Amino acid sequence: MDFSQLLVQKTDTIVGNWIEAVRQDVPIDVQALINNCLEALEPLAEAKKLQVVLNCDRAPDKVQTDPLRLQQIVTNLVSNAIRYTETGSLKLICEQLADDQWAIAVSDTGIGIKPEDQAHIFESFFQVESGNQSYLPDSTGLGLAIVQHKTYSNRAK
Repeated sequence: MDFSQLLVQKTDTIVGNWIEAVRQDVPIDVQALINNCLEALEPLAEAKKLQVVLNCDRAPDKVQTDPLRLQQIVTNLVSNAIRYTETGSLKLICEQLADDQWAIAVSDTGIGIKPEDQAHIFESFFQVESGNQSYLPDSTGLGLAIVQHKTYSNRAK
């Protein structure tokens, strides 16, 4: 691990500890939060002429969670889908699963992930190869690692 990776890791730990200290689980309207995230990212999708499909018909009315963490999760998932999709669409689904369980899923028509890479996509700095490019220039390889960290720290899976 080089110095910059170590610095990012240490900074993430410090920020994570601070966020955990100020964590606030409150009842939120998950569909409104998702809509706000999509609205903020809409210009990126429009610039690529991507169709964004939202299906929250079966979403819970309210969920008890930290809204900042959930916003970070949704934003990272959707921006990642936009970044790796040149044409087509992305779809976000939110639905109630069981009593107190619910899920958010994002899919897209992007470059895809090779089966051998799928086990690594949540590792910090891991980047999927894209055609003849080893990574996209504006990608850090941290987006999905942050999603995983925020999901687990939000006591979710």
